[in-house]
Amino acid sequence: MLTIEDLHVSYRTGFRRRRQVIRGLNLELPAAACVALVGDSGIGKSTLLHAICGIVKASAGEIKVAGKTVKSGSTLPEVALIFQDHNLIYGLSSFDNVRLRGIAVGEKASRANQRASQLLQDFGIEVKQQAETLSGGQAARVDLCRALVSNPQVLLGDEPTASLDDVNKAQVIDILREQSQAGKLVLLSTHDRDLVEACDYVYRMKQLPDRTVVERI
Repeated sequence: MLTIEDLHVSYRTGFRRRRQVIRGLNLELPAAACVALVGDSGIGKSTLLHAICGIVKASAGEIKVAGKTVKSGSTLPEVALIFQDHNLIYGLSSFDNVRLRGIAVGEKASRANQRASQLLQDFGIEVKQQAETLSGGQAARVDLCRALVSNPQVLLGDEPTASLDDVNKAQVIDILREQSQAGKLVLLSTHDRDLVEACDYVYRMKQLPDRTVVERI
């Protein structure tokens, strides 16, 4: 389902200077699994998730999802990311934030609208509520709805439970588990022990002297 070969990702840190975040990473993950990605803060977990969904440009290497190559700057409907900071568009309603994601990846407007309404209803979010008026927990749930609207085969989460209370966290964990049980790969960067324990597998990201590794523990 997800295959990564010799992935390198670096950031510009100054004039003609770059910081290598991921070096020579190789990884293969199956479908129908809920996977926790753990590791020290700043190790590169968020960068890896952003590379998988095409937000971050790889310096070298290849990422494939369901046989399709991920290209920087392009969005595959098969991949969706739950953002750590939610990344909602202020000035738009909860409904528009969700449905526009579906339309952007090729869903018919009628289908995107229907799924957006149902998802928001399931999470108890008012469809007309403006994004900037949402609480942290509400914004996290809208972000999850936005990720689910296109029915992705690979669902990525960057600390998806960080801003949730116990009740909402339990609901989100149940939803994520349901996605993996439906045959999808759910890959979650997290420091949340409850979320880690709910996953099928736990992988640790480490930086070795010559390469980046993600190993099952």
